[in-house]
Amino acid sequence: MATHARNWIMAATLGLLVACGGGGGGNSAPGVEPGPEAPGQPIPPEPIPPTPSQTPYAEATVLNVYITSVTIPDDGQPVVEFSVADGNNNAITDLPPEDVRFTIAKLEPSPQGSATGSWQSYINRIEVPTVGTGTEPMLQATSETATEDGFTNSGDGTYQFRMAKNVTTQPDDIQAQADSEGLDLSYQSGYTTRVAMQFDGNPNTTANPHYDWVPATGATSGIATMDISATANCNRCHDPLGIHGGNRREVQYCVTCHNPGSTDANSGNTVDMKVMVHKIHMGANL
Repeated sequence: MATHARNWIMAATLGLLVACGGGGGGNSAPGVEPGPEAPGQPIPPEPIPPTPSQTPYAEATVLNVYITSVTIPDDGQPVVEFSVADGNNNAITDLPPEDVRFTIAKLEPSPQGSATGSWQSYINRIEVPTVGTGTEPMLQATSETATEDGFTNSGDGTYQFRMAKNVTTQPDDIQAQADSEGLDLSYQSGYTTRVAMQFDGNPNTTANPHYDWVPATGATSGIATMDISATANCNRCHDPLGIHGGNRREVQYCVTCHNPGSTDANSGNTVDMKVMVHKIHMGANL
């Protein structure tokens, strides 16, 4: 009896399979609208490589450098964070610290109360005259070259440098020289401050990124600034604008040193950018 029942169930099941598998059958019963297509297999996202593509620094023909952050902690030594890539946005991970220079300057308001003002470097040296008579030592803005001490390479194209310069104080000889010239080197956290960079050591290209912010608030927009001239205007004739060996090509970088606080000791002439530009181009008419 059990065997007979089992055979009957198998026969009934086989009949159902044959009925469902016959040709001409639809996807649904008559009068029922078909549902939406079933979603396909989700496409997995591209895997994130453990390290980005890399280009040796000395072989890059384009440098894309971005200063992403600058802070001035209580010890007065600015901390600069930046990224470096080539023209295809491949990370440059072998940047030598000795090939990077930093400048930092504050934007002093104009004594006349206008919105222009002028830059004053926090990093300075005393230039001693070597020729002529009647000249005397004068203060000149300068830069700080990075060293292994304070330089951090994250290995992914991002870097950090803690400057040795304490912008809240000046060496005695620098301060005395500034006082004799009537220059104010005091740290002003409420003034627009600019950090700019120069890249050396690559025979193919260079970069001069800059970063403007107000240290007291951290603001980077809606703040005062002063550029004297647009680099694009200079490049209409001087393309590329390249001074001091060709690695200084952006006016925004030039003005951090070429400002009223810098004087050529050998001639006694200012090297202020706006004075130089006017005298070089229109000197006969001044």
